Amino acid sequence: MKNETTKTIDLYGQTKTIIINGKEVIIKKLVLGKYALIMKALKKLPEKLGSFGEISNEKIITALPSMIADSLPEIIEILSIATDVPAKELEDTYGLDDVTEVIKAIFEINNFEIVKKNMENLWKTAKTPQNQNIVG
Repeated sequence: MKNETTKTIDLYGQTKTIIINGKEVIIKKLVLGKYALIMKALKKLPEKLGSFGEISNEKIITALPSMIADSLPEIIEILSIATDVPAKELEDTYGLDDVTEVIKAIFEINNFEIVKKNMENLWKTAKTPQNQNIVG
């Protein structure tokens, strides 16, 4: 059965519902605690992430097959944290196309590109001469 991705997003942009294997999967905006858990899990990945240079949605999707081959337990842990789908279910029932749909939804609902841009702008502002005493 082919996956059909719904475009259901709640009024406040906090969730996105996708269909995987005929089952609704609700992708929620990551709260800080879950985001921290994902960052810890990402540290466990081999040097693959370091070879990306600047990380983007496209680079992750392109590198995903080799990342899964080298780092399946870590990838499953990250997806399970981000989706609340049990790790065993992810490993036993999700195909690569399913995983890419989930990752795409996680990126969309969490606005990672905007977060990155905001952090870069914040850092630039912090490094201005009038803020040098604050940053060091």
